[in-house]
Amino acid sequence: MDCNHEVVYNGLCALCGSDVESSEGQTHINMSHDSRGITVSRQEAERLEKENAERLLSSRKLSLILDLDQTVVHATWDPTVGEWMNDENNANHPATKDIRKFTLPGSHFVYYIKLRPGLSEFLETVSKLYELHIYTMGTRHYAEAVAREIDSTGKLFRNRILSRDESGSVTQKKIQRLFPCDTSMVVVLDDRSDVWSFSPNLIRIKPYEFFVGTGDINSPFAPRQPPDQDTLAKVKPLPLPETKTENEKENLESKGDDEEDEEEEQEDESTRKKALDQQEKLQEAMAQEQQEARPLAQQQSTQDRPLLVDDDRELYTMIEILKEIHQRFYNDEGRYERSKTDGAGSLQPKPDVTALMPAMKKKVLEGVHIVFTGLIPQHQTLSSSAIWQLAESFGATCLPDLTGNVTHVVAARAGTDKVHRAQRIPNVHIVSEAWLSDSTARWKKQDEAQYALPELAQAANEVENPESTPLEFDDEEKSTMQLMRAGPTWVTPIPRPAPRRSCPEKERGNGRQTQRRNPLHLGHSHH
Repeated sequence: MDCNHEVVYNGLCALCGSDVESSEGQTHINMSHDSRGITVSRQEAERLEKENAERLLSSRKLSLILDLDQTVVHATWDPTVGEWMNDENNANHPATKDIRKFTLPGSHFVYYIKLRPGLSEFLETVSKLYELHIYTMGTRHYAEAVAREIDSTGKLFRNRILSRDESGSVTQKKIQRLFPCDTSMVVVLDDRSDVWSFSPNLIRIKPYEFFVGTGDINSPFAPRQPPDQDTLAKVKPLPLPETKTENEKENLESKGDDEEDEEEEQEDESTRKKALDQQEKLQEAMAQEQQEARPLAQQQSTQDRPLLVDDDRELYTMIEILKEIHQRFYNDEGRYERSKTDGAGSLQPKPDVTALMPAMKKKVLEGVHIVFTGLIPQHQTLSSSAIWQLAESFGATCLPDLTGNVTHVVAARAGTDKVHRAQRIPNVHIVSEAWLSDSTARWKKQDEAQYALPELAQAANEVENPESTPLEFDDEEKSTMQLMRAGPTWVTPIPRPAPRRSCPEKERGNGRQTQRRNPLHLGHSHH
């Protein structure tokens, strides 16, 4: 009987021992957490995932993939943290109670890991509803070290840990790496949407930044505060791919498809290893810089208050969101199962988080009509910007300019033309970008009063004659005005109201000086 080579280990069939790499027409998938040597056929992957789905359904669970850095922990190499931990008289000492420290094999750098507030309760609660996986851009040693700190018994994650050493990519994360055939029961929690290509399975949590200014030490991209030139000089850039000569191109064209695919796979593996080495060297340089520069101590020296503040509550919000997703999924599952046995009704669709979660998000900003100002670069198409797409994914309608339908102006600052014009329109909320960020991160529309631009009230008091005060235009508004000067356009500018003229007779008659109303307050008297 011929073997289908369903399971392969390091190129050899685990069932018959044949050299599968030399066989033709067989595609295998790597879906294991901790070994890049084991692959399975597509058919076997489907069978395994079906078994896994049945097991989860029987225990009424879903799968949850957790990121580590800035999702459930925050890490730094700054030795200042260790000093604050040991000094009970230091003002930052009380905030260090949930900080753990460790070193990794082959490294002398000490890692300081701060657990996000509420993490223990989060893991205990969520593990009853979800089977937990770790997926991190950190190394295998780092992932296992953090897992030991947050799951000391090993019962929550077991061996379900995927690091950058096995993931196959140092810049992107893919659900299909663990669930190649069916993602309908998989939820992802991460502080980055872009690394997941804005997957519908994703819940984006606000980044946890306890060590101020540190960012994500395992980020595949440039850190929020990039290292200086001396640090970057220690890291050699990846070599550019060599240009093939004409003879090499002819030789490549003469090779069969299988041989060409094999060479491409080897090149991809080589590039991946170079990228891993590059990232490791960059991390070492950044760690060395933190050890020497001690950025936390420098920042604390300029402040009178403690630098470390531990008031984050985001994991408690995530508990409620994950509970609701789980409840809705199994409500849909119940309706689906009942419809299969109910001959009178139509068959209900199978529950799928990739449909359920986007539908839930759409309700958050339903009925909200947003205009952005100062937040989208001039060279970028409005609808292609990340903030525009984020708002629309949560149900908002985004508009290029002020109309009668606008309910919110999301502004980078006060003083732009759109902000001034919006102040004359009743019932329009002028809020900072944080309102949109928090509303989408918490899956709940936030109170606009808490996100009003602080400059507006101050500007209204300071500007004696706002009608003669020059306006500040952002890039997108300058572009709009250029179009308006060039000819007719769909943008209709809202004219400024003519200034009210005082009546000298009335002033003399009642003995009081008549003041001109500040147009910044028009339409807001009922707010």
